[in-house]
Amino acid sequence: MSEHLSDLALDALRLGQAPEAVHTHLKDCPRCQARSAELERAAALFRERFEVSGLAAEALAAAAKAPSVPWWRRALVPGMAALATTLVVVISLQDNLRTKGAASEVELFVLSGQSRTLLEAAVDPRAHLALSVTPQGLRNVRILWSERPGQWSALAPEATAPAWEVRGPTWLDREIVLDGATEPETLGYVLCTSAVDHDAAVRMLTDAPRADCRMGMIQVLKR
Repeated sequence: MSEHLSDLALDALRLGQAPEAVHTHLKDCPRCQARSAELERAAALFRERFEVSGLAAEALAAAAKAPSVPWWRRALVPGMAALATTLVVVISLQDNLRTKGAASEVELFVLSGQSRTLLEAAVDPRAHLALSVTPQGLRNVRILWSERPGQWSALAPEATAPAWEVRGPTWLDREIVLDGATEPETLGYVLCTSAVDHDAAVRMLTDAPRADCRMGMIQVLKR
């Protein structure tokens, strides 16, 4: 095989369903070995945080209640790809519309023990949240947080660090713990095809979008 392995091929390998050519290529390709290890770390983090069988059952039940959902979307339910089609309330800075029903590349989940619930309503002021990123290809990602309108601080990565490179479904490696106050807070995200620093991300979330980037905000209401 002359080309590098796709994430789908690497997933098939992890599930023991890949052809011999995939094994041979991986054995001799450091780049694919590194990507395989990255996918395994993401899968391990997912397994640690959530009960996979429970998530699949919930998604299957939701799909059964929504027959209008295309067959190809329902087919993603059994694995991690189901996270890419979960619904979330998002404020898009590109069209300035608040939408519910469109898949988002960045999503927040409320944690309770080993279970998770998609953030769709007001939460406890001390809630613990999990963040998932499902980019459309390799993206340079910056996640920011705002406790007051127009004031953004770096959440992941640190402001002085290079952008977070994300290629496939990935979970932030730590929980987001709310501050206990009742005032709403906001998560902002910027996903770019080229390098992006913290200051540029802040400018984009404020008033200066960039053509090679997608950005948005998720408001966290508290009760």
